[in-house]
Amino acid sequence: MLLGPSSRYSLFLSLVLLACNMTGVGVDAPTVDSGATDAFAAGGADSSMMKGGDSSQLDAAGFDATVLPEHACRTQADCTSLPCLAPGTFLGCGTCFKYEDEECAGDGDCDDGWICETPTCTCSGGKTCNLGCSDSSCRSGESCSTVTHRCEAQACPCPKNFSCNGATCARTACTSDADCHGGVCVLSQCHDDFGTCTAPAA
Repeated sequence: MLLGPSSRYSLFLSLVLLACNMTGVGVDAPTVDSGATDAFAAGGADSSMMKGGDSSQLDAAGFDATVLPEHACRTQADCTSLPCLAPGTFLGCGTCFKYEDEECAGDGDCDDGWICETPTCTCSGGKTCNLGCSDSSCRSGESCSTVTHRCEAQACPCPKNFSCNGATCARTACTSDADCHGGVCVLSQCHDDFGTCTAPAA
């Protein structure tokens, strides 16, 4: 007959007592802690003992929720010398380039579906006609206007981490992750992920 782990542990204690009685050595019978035998039967100690830490700081997986991934940030204080950038934030241009041509002065100078705008990172400020937006090119919380062909704040109801601000959506303000309902509070606004400590563009 096969014995379970708890039975084997009890049998081991009985054999120790029997050996001591046979050699004339007096030994007090040990008290078997049911909690210890349960832990032995389970194959180890309670998992909470292994993870440790303040239980008030543990996340749903049981690990310390205050620990940030490498290079991640919630506030500027999480970055030593680099700026903390929220997800989707434009890094900046660094070196600009010259764009001398002035193709348009307004959207009316462009073909239908195209818009007149200044190219990113130009030094001169000359405008050119660029293809307007599509729903897939707009960021979360935005939608592509069929009138202006530009990304605009989405009409309510809003996606995760956004709240209605009048009739349109804006990022939910926050002071901690708890305000974001599954998101991350980065620089006082709710996002899907952590910010990043990032070096400025060169």
